[in-house]
Amino acid sequence: MTIKRIAIDSIFLALLIVSTYISIPLSDISLTLQVLVVLLLALILPFIDAEIIIIIYILMGLFGIPVFSNFSGGISKIFTPSFGFIISFIFVPIIIKLLSLIKIKKESLKTFIISLITLIFIYIIGILYLFVIRSVYEVNIMSFIIVSILPLLPFDIIKVVIACFITRKLKPILERIS
Repeated sequence: MTIKRIAIDSIFLALLIVSTYISIPLSDISLTLQVLVVLLLALILPFIDAEIIIIIYILMGLFGIPVFSNFSGGISKIFTPSFGFIISFIFVPIIIKLLSLIKIKKESLKTFIISLITLIFIYIIGILYLFVIRSVYEVNIMSFIIVSILPLLPFDIIKVVIACFITRKLKPILERIS
């Protein structure tokens, strides 16, 4: 691994951490820029780099470094409803890598479709985890989804569009300097 690659990976890890600090709390789930940065990691960086960054980020948080939303961290974060979304991030580079095998001539359309499918996956894992955690507390899961998840969806779709635009501009630059 070259020094340039380590520097770029460090910058993206810092971006991922900072993206959680820009947070608007909505019930148990906060609106952050995490999805945007995770998509960018997986779309722009080599697969292994994106995966390592996400795993380091999660481990930092679980070891108590306040890198999760609302300046939180620690092993107890596993028992919060939003942790399923964090878990889903581990699979984002894998999904994007597999979906990138799809043959679509227009690269920007391909990036958008891949990002949208990945967003759906993030939501599925996040909601399933949320369902498990919430069922322990006997909370009506449908009302929770309507109140806590649906308000996030339009913002996350906007993040997908932004990720596609940034990827289109930044990926060629990073490929040249690597």
